[in-house]
Amino acid sequence: MKHEKHLNSVRGISRTQLNVSEDGSVVTIRVGRDLDLRLCNVFLKAAAQAQRLAASRIVVDLRQTRRLYDSGLAMLMVLHDRAWYLTEKIRITNCSPEIRGRLTDDLLPKLFNLAERS
Repeated sequence: MKHEKHLNSVRGISRTQLNVSEDGSVVTIRVGRDLDLRLCNVFLKAAAQAQRLAASRIVVDLRQTRRLYDSGLAMLMVLHDRAWYLTEKIRITNCSPEIRGRLTDDLLPKLFNLAERS
């Protein structure tokens, strides 16, 4: 990965990373244990960086994520709104069955690409 930042949450509960592919075409957010409002700045930075690099895709990797709060759903919507310039839908990968169910119940598959794996 070209760039990698480790962003720890306030309480050290969640370890989140922001990565950019070598060619700058993909920005990946690897979310830690909780997807909630504490990651707002990470999502905003990812959208800004993707726009600056003219990336074609943003990937949100939920491999480590165990809890998805309402504020986390709101942040996914903000990311979608901020990433209007992308040529591909934002891809959400590696969801647990519970999180996948919640995302599907909230009709987010119309806005996001819910992939099985990255």
